[in-house]
Amino acid sequence: MNESNAQSEPLKTVVIVGQGNTGSQVDEHVARNEQVDRIVLVDPDRFSDRNVLCQSCVADDVGKPKAVVMARRIGRIRKNKPLRVEAIVDRVENVPLGRLRGAVLMGCTDSRLSRAALDGISWALAMPLIDCGIQAGGCLARVEVHVPGDDAACIQCGWGSRDLELLAESFSCDGRLREAAPTGASASLGGVAASLAALECEKVLMNRSPGQSLVGRQLVIEAKFYNFYVNNLRRNPRCRFDHRIWSIHKAPESVLTVGDLFEYSRAVFGGSRPTALSGARKAWVRRLACLQCGRQARALRLQGRIGRKRGRCAHCGGEMVSMGFHARPRLELATAAARLLARPLRALGLRDRDVVTLAGADGTERHVELTMANKPGGM
Repeated sequence: MNESNAQSEPLKTVVIVGQGNTGSQVDEHVARNEQVDRIVLVDPDRFSDRNVLCQSCVADDVGKPKAVVMARRIGRIRKNKPLRVEAIVDRVENVPLGRLRGAVLMGCTDSRLSRAALDGISWALAMPLIDCGIQAGGCLARVEVHVPGDDAACIQCGWGSRDLELLAESFSCDGRLREAAPTGASASLGGVAASLAALECEKVLMNRSPGQSLVGRQLVIEAKFYNFYVNNLRRNPRCRFDHRIWSIHKAPESVLTVGDLFEYSRAVFGGSRPTALSGARKAWVRRLACLQCGRQARALRLQGRIGRKRGRCAHCGGEMVSMGFHARPRLELATAAARLLARPLRALGLRDRDVVTLAGADGTERHVELTMANKPGGM
């Protein structure tokens, strides 16, 4: 069955990615908007001592997951119209796409990797994206609004060669993710960006005309001198992003193995069989290496979904990381062995509401959302 992106989420849901200086302040503004029925908060980190002076947290929150702390806080704001809040303690790149479906996507992260992922989420689900950021050095606050569509610009349309170089350097030589450096900005500067982003969220939910909102535009405020600049965002014909909105089919709960997915997808392709499987713009990890003793182990897992057990060396207990040389962008199904077809999807690192992509022999692609809730199978 073909699931419409616009009708798949009946509640007015706002997804807020990043719970740092700006994000933790955006949460409370959005929670007070009675147009919003549900908020999803995404962040992998915990509050630290240095966050107390620049983020919306107190000393008692130190050591606790940011998304969980903020979910509890904003969940208590409204009484007359209760707000549903979900906390996801993970990097947005690892979250199943179906869990991020909503009316508005808000990006409050300085990580280029995460911002590139926001492009993919926004366009795949046809969700308006409000992206904001701050820069301490110039006392700058930035907000921009992207609505997927013909000739619309994405975040990466404005990136130059240096931005792409830094994106490529997101992972170190040993395969580990490099964390973005703290902005060092004050809570007041983050509050400027948070307030502007929350105002744009209200406008998107109210379907204000582009002239009354920042749709397709970027606002930069130079708070040090009270200057502001409004820039038009234009599609870059050389942008590396594909700018495609996905039509997503929803698989039945009976699809539990690679073989089940293979057979189900025949109906999606009109009787023909798919030739390859990829997972939400992630590579398939084929081999792991121990950072401590150097031992290697075979694997077949989705990037970012190695899991705790496989993430530790069986010999010395050291950290196991993926070897990029052995990673593959897709699994070939046309020549798949019987043991691969019998393998549970969960055993590949796939989760409930993940969206996978199946490719046909003629190059056509179909996107399928998995339904695996409460099904057996370990991560």
